[in-house]
Amino acid sequence: MNYIGIDLGTSSVKGLLMSSTLEVICTYSQDYPNNVDNRGWSDQNPEDWYNKSLIVLKELINKSTDQVAAISFSGQMHGMVTLDEQDNVIRPAILWNDQRTVAECDYLNNQLGTKFMIENTGNIALTGYTAPKVLWMKNNEPELFSKVSKVMLPKDYLAYKLSGVFATDYSDASGTLYLDVKNKRWSTPMLEVLGLDESNVPKLYNSFDKVGMLVTEIKQYLGIDYDIDIVIGGGDQAVGSVGTGTVQSGDVNISLGTSGVVFAATDDYKEDERGTLHSFCDATGKFHKMGVALNSGGSMNWWTSNVLHSKEFDTMEAEMNQLDPNEKLYFLPYLIGERSPINDSDIRGSFLGLSLHHSDAHLTRAIVEGVSFSIRQIYDGMMLSGDPQFKITGGGANNKLWVQIIADVLNKPINLINASEGPAFGAAILACASHTNTDVSNLATNAVQIVDTVYPSVNSSLYQDKYEKWLQIYPVLKDIEL
Repeated sequence: MNYIGIDLGTSSVKGLLMSSTLEVICTYSQDYPNNVDNRGWSDQNPEDWYNKSLIVLKELINKSTDQVAAISFSGQMHGMVTLDEQDNVIRPAILWNDQRTVAECDYLNNQLGTKFMIENTGNIALTGYTAPKVLWMKNNEPELFSKVSKVMLPKDYLAYKLSGVFATDYSDASGTLYLDVKNKRWSTPMLEVLGLDESNVPKLYNSFDKVGMLVTEIKQYLGIDYDIDIVIGGGDQAVGSVGTGTVQSGDVNISLGTSGVVFAATDDYKEDERGTLHSFCDATGKFHKMGVALNSGGSMNWWTSNVLHSKEFDTMEAEMNQLDPNEKLYFLPYLIGERSPINDSDIRGSFLGLSLHHSDAHLTRAIVEGVSFSIRQIYDGMMLSGDPQFKITGGGANNKLWVQIIADVLNKPINLINASEGPAFGAAILACASHTNTDVSNLATNAVQIVDTVYPSVNSSLYQDKYEKWLQIYPVLKDIEL
């Protein structure tokens, strides 16, 4: 038997075909547009996700020399998909990186209060979460809101179209801000605030639970006559942690993609009294703490594409290696505001300490350092006990200098692993775990091995001092009106 993992991302959907021995057979992806405007609004058409996913599924089914037993999902978190009573999409899905809900977050955090939010959900309101989006639609599109029959997350829309079952999982639901994370149930007080009830939200499952079967219509489209289980899957970070083997308490994964994510697996629910970090359920049936820096790889993409235009980051690595790490140059990676741990949608990025002798290589290295400091700030806020074991994944993990600087800034060894597919691989593992009734953590641990370790260098003590100075910059800049 083979298994398929579908990762529904912000710019594309990626499918992965995996064998019963946990080997990746092939992958295939399809892109779709993301509509972003200068107001910070970001949305997508859910039908694009579905249509492109069908193309991906057909390609993988055609490549499979054995029957596919199960399909599971990883999905971009927090997006709001609304359907009417006839299951028609009411409006474009509002995505995780949309910034239109500042007023709604202010209402939830300051009028209802952070104590109310944390007691009922385990988290405070952030512009990325689903609940502020629901409240925005209620406040600004009342006619459309009156038609809402179902509210769901992106990957759950795809699962609904494939199975006909209105379902979600605890990990993805944790990012809605209307799940009581500690008790793993919908928060009735929050649903009342939003003008919803439990008939409007999906039934809750573990990420490895089978929720239904592939519907006949899609089996016909794929040209198959056998049944395939639909396993609900989870949010991209929780499922990605399965795909990187970050499943035991004390495991920490740093993901350097467009955003920078610090993900720490925990056996028990750990409430963050300040609400600056995410306290979520994970894909193995336990919990995790997570912090997100909105622009990590995104800062580097902006720099190389919009400013340098032609110079690639990798081509400057040798030049950056020759620079003095004690350079008094700092970068704040807040190009579209910041989530963890400062929760400030208005702050913007900046360089501090520019001098005439600075070259593009100096500024590039400052960006690497600034992103690394933001990762350290998130980790420090987690206040984890013991001696965490770090892994690193994502595009930034392919650059030796960047990994070395993160090891120096954290003053911790960083492990490189043999798994590069992350969420899609994790989704396939969930499909296999469900179909074979096998423990997810055991499968993930067997599937992922450490291939190299980067240790802190002699620059580590220097970076401890530089990090302390970097922390002083934001409090000074945050009150300046631009």
